[in-house]
Amino acid sequence: MLQPSFGEPGQCFAMQGSSGFVEIKLKMSIIPEAITLEHVSKDIAYDRSTAPKDCSVSGWYEETPGETQPSHAAKMAVLTEFTYDLEKNNVQTFDVTAPDVDVINMVRLDFASNHGSSQLTCIYRIRVHGHEPVSPGSVGSQA
Repeated sequence: MLQPSFGEPGQCFAMQGSSGFVEIKLKMSIIPEAITLEHVSKDIAYDRSTAPKDCSVSGWYEETPGETQPSHAAKMAVLTEFTYDLEKNNVQTFDVTAPDVDVINMVRLDFASNHGSSQLTCIYRIRVHGHEPVSPGSVGSQA
């Protein structure tokens, strides 16, 4: 389970290998606008090779048991693709580039590579920015 991190070295969600993914259920349904990925600062850690590098973030709407809203197909859409750059700020925000993004409550961060570690890739913090749908009845009907 991902736990909030404040960027202390080692206080991360560590996964074996240099590629993989993590799925996150959002607290509420939103229309996504941006994704922020954070790794430990270069001021704190000299070796940041465990940072994800080539990434994509997908989103979808997943019904919960007993949900009374209209049925929605759980279709995954790529929201954005990016490269996390170790030479830039350790907190990097990427706009959602997918056109006509619908309401989501699940996201998946896929990383195809990291910055050189063959043993681990560490996720310190991921944030999903967006806004609530206009009304509960509008879930799945955004144009």
